[in-house]
Order: sequence, then C-alpha cells, then structure tokens
Amino acid sequence: MSESTNNTAHPKPTKPAPKRRSPLKATIAVVAVLIAAFVGASQVYTDWLWFDQLGYSTVFTTQILLKAAVFVVAAVVIAVPLWASMSYAVRHADVAPASEKKPQEAPNPNQSVPTSGTDAAEQMLRDVFGQQRAEESMRRYHESVDKARKVLLIAVPLLLGLFIASATMTQWSTVALFFNQQSFGKTDPEFGMDYGFFLFALPFFRMVVTLVTSAVVLSALAGLFMHYFYGGIKVQPGGVSTTSAFRRHAAIV
Repeated sequence: MSESTNNTAHPKPTKPAPKRRSPLKATIAVVAVLIAAFVGASQVYTDWLWFDQLGYSTVFTTQILLKAAVFVVAAVVIAVPLWASMSYAVRHADVAPASEKKPQEAPNPNQSVPTSGTDAAEQMLRDVFGQQRAEESMRRYHESVDKARKVLLIAVPLLLGLFIASATMTQWSTVALFFNQQSFGKTDPEFGMDYGFFLFALPFFRMVVTLVTSAVVLSALAGLFMHYFYGGIKVQPGGVSTTSAFRRHAAIV
C-alpha cells in the first residue's frame, strides 16, 4: 500500500522527446546549394565552350587552375598561422576551463589582485548582481565560452583565410606574369636591373609581402586577444603583468 502511494506521489521523471529537425529547412538549404552550384557551373561551362570554339581551351583551363592554386595557397598562408597563434594562447592559458575550475575562496575586498579579461568580467558581475548570482552567471559564462572555443578556433581562421584568399585570387595574372617573365634586354639606369623585373617580378613580390604581412598582423592580434581573455595578460594597480608563454609568443610573432 505504501509503495503504491510513494509511486503516485513521486512519479519518475520522463526524458523530454528530442526535437526533430524540420525537413523543410534542410530541403530548402540543399536546393539553394544545388541552384548556386548549377549557376556557377553553367557559367564556367559556357566560358569553356567559347574558348574551345576559338581553339584556346588550354588558356581557359590554365586560368582556372591558376586561380584555384592562388586561392588555396593564400587561404593556407592566412589560416594556418592564425590557428596556430590562437591555439598556442589557449593551450598555455593561465585561466582554467570552466569544466576544470575549482571553487575558490572569497577574495579579501581590501586586497588588490591582478585581473585578466575573465577576472574583470567576474568582478563586474559581483558588483552589480552580488556574490551568489555573480558566481552562477560566471559559471554559465565560462561554460558557454568553453563550448564555443573549439568552434572559434576553427571558424575564425577559416573564414578570414577564405575572405582574404578570395581577394588575392583576383591577382592571378600577377602570378602568371611572374612565372612567364621575359627579359627586355635593357637595364634600368638607376638600379641596373632589367626592365622586365619591374613589370613581371616586382608586382608578385609586393603581393607576397602583403599576404605575409596580413598573416603576421592577424596572428598577432588574435594571439593578443586570446592571451588577455585567458589570463596571459593581467592588469593590476602596479602595472601589467604577463606570463612567460605570452612573452615567448610575442617574441616569435
């Protein structure tokens, strides 16, 4: 009798049914991708037919392959250093992930402690919402950041790499001129170099320098932000303190 009463008083919790993905959204996405692919392929095929009619199909094929090669190389040059810089900062973080973080004792209000990006946010939440609500908010904050961290480490370098590569791809003719340069037979009176260098090689070198500079600057900015966010850079009343990992990173970049 008592067992039946307990069962009715405390029913077992049932797991919520998993949400089903709408087949309509998936169908629309697939159709949109297929339409975009069809439009792009039809344009490329039409251009190839025109070049083939003139007897220059190899010219069109070389142009397509060269554009693809420039795009891939530029994307790798940007994405790989950016990913390595962000990963190094996260791997040598001075702030533990939320899943590994142990509860700490309440700090002395009269004692000044160094603050990083997460520490400053935590202190601000404590001042506004109070100790208990701040700890709960920061716990959720760290969990959300940890979940998005793996995605950001891949998405940010990939998107920036694709964006810059799409702009660099338009300079495929500069690469073609560099690999097919010819000598003019006349030298510049000031530098003593053949005129062909300024027409064929110099624009290519400028493009390479611009691409490498963009990779270094983006990697440095991303690493700086990640080090600050994860405790590699701490701001305190006496100044700014940095970890040895950040100093090594800064020396390399």
